Formats: sequence, structure tokens, C-alpha cells
Amino acid sequence: MTHAQIIGELVIGFFLLVIGIVLQPLLKMLWKRVNTPSPLTPQSKGQLVTAIATAEYSLDRINYLDAHPRDLFLYLIQLTLSALFCAFVAIFLYLFRLLILARPLIDVFQLGCVVFFAFAILLSLLGFIEAGRMSRKKIEITKQRIQEQIDGLNKRLNPPA
Repeated sequence: MTHAQIIGELVIGFFLLVIGIVLQPLLKMLWKRVNTPSPLTPQSKGQLVTAIATAEYSLDRINYLDAHPRDLFLYLIQLTLSALFCAFVAIFLYLFRLLILARPLIDVFQLGCVVFFAFAILLSLLGFIEAGRMSRKKIEITKQRIQEQIDGLNKRLNPPA
């Protein structure tokens, strides 16, 4: 670096430091105003009540599945069988297109194949995620996370005075 570049950087740094010191009270007021929650409208209150009800239903469902591992197993089997069904339908559509329709008019069958394979992949991923969330190690963490979400929504709906 040359002597002029060093002095230029020092001047720019000093200038930014002075601007930061001068603007600090203004930025603090702006930060406080941005983070102050606005009053809730009836629509946002309704959305919060709906979100709380959904989270409570999810927590009840997880508590039930934790208490009844056989039902949890059946739920995961249903996800697996749904993924297999979508994969088999996609394979059937592909084979039907190959065997019956030799001339490609509109490739509706190939589109159906792609859609059903996408559903199969999506359901498989959902099964892996749910199996991980509902494992004996992580089910308590999942319950705590949902309970924290419910508490946060209740705090937003009924702020302390």
C-alpha cells in the first residue's frame, strides 16, 4: 500500500466513526421503534388464534403418538405404502405408454409418470423426516419446540401489561 492509500483509509475510517457516533442515538430510537410490536388487528388476532389451535392440535397428536407407539408405527407404514403406491402408479403409466401407445401424441402418460414419481419422492422424504422427528430421542425436543411456539403465540396474543 502506498502512503496515500493508508492516509485515505484512515480518513475514511475516522469519518465513518464520527458518523456512527453522531447517528447512534437516532439509530437506537429507530431500532426501538422497529422492534416495538404494532397493535393487533382483528384479522391478525384471528390468525394468531388459528395458529395456536393448529399448534395445540399438533402437540396433542404428538403426545398421543408418543403414548401409543403402535399407532406411530402404523402412521409411518402408511407413509411408506403411499410412497410405494405412487411409485408403482408411475411405473404402470410408463409401461402403459411404452406398450400400448407407440406413437407419441401428447405425452400425458410421461407427465403423469413424473408427477407420481415426484409424489413418491416427496412422501418418502416426509416419512424420513417424520421418523426422525418421532424417534424416542427427538420426540421430547419436538414437544418442547411446539410448546415454545404456543407460548410465543399466546404472548403475542395476550401481551403482558
